[in-house]
Amino acid sequence: MVSRKNKFPTVALGEGDLEFITPRAAIDIVRERADTEFEAKQEIADALRSGRVRSCADYLWSSDYGDLYEKWVPRRRKGFTYLTRSEVPDFIYRDSRRWPADINHWRWDEAEFVILESGEDEEPLLRTYLKGVGIARADIEKLVRPADRTGMGGRPINTVAWTAFWLAVVELALNGELPDFDTQQAFRSRILEMIGDQLSDETIKDPVRQIWNKFKKNKGF
Repeated sequence: MVSRKNKFPTVALGEGDLEFITPRAAIDIVRERADTEFEAKQEIADALRSGRVRSCADYLWSSDYGDLYEKWVPRRRKGFTYLTRSEVPDFIYRDSRRWPADINHWRWDEAEFVILESGEDEEPLLRTYLKGVGIARADIEKLVRPADRTGMGGRPINTVAWTAFWLAVVELALNGELPDFDTQQAFRSRILEMIGDQLSDETIKDPVRQIWNKFKKNKGF
């Protein structure tokens, strides 16, 4: 048995007035621009995996036994983590070893997703189950919104400055410096020190927050 202790961090559900909708409702929104329902499901799944769309689940647990379609009852087992009504960290989706097959097994109308974490030759098969899945409406609506090439106030996005920003982030990551920052403010200050006055502290708050939540808070760096 593979230990699942501390596999799932406890994450507060929602931010402010964040609204979660059913997977079926999310499909209906994306279908307004997708040619087929299959393409809509694929787009939503890939956005969940990349962290562009947030999700929650009424139940979140892992299991290493039983037939896929017989074990949808949440179970508390020694050595395995079991959560209720929690936001789902995006790395849960990235743990999939058979992503296309997993998506095909998702029960969109029943709001039940499953992630297979075992490789083809690994036994027993280890799966993470999500039951009562909700998807953030605001993220889905942003996903289907036409790309906006302007910043606040209608000004064109400064691609040179943002390229410098991401190069600085990559440099810090490659140098192993991300664990050194105790706060997001310290992280932002270091980036601004590296790129000069090309961007402001306020401008980089949101991308830094996303990087922090995905790679530092969720991964425990």
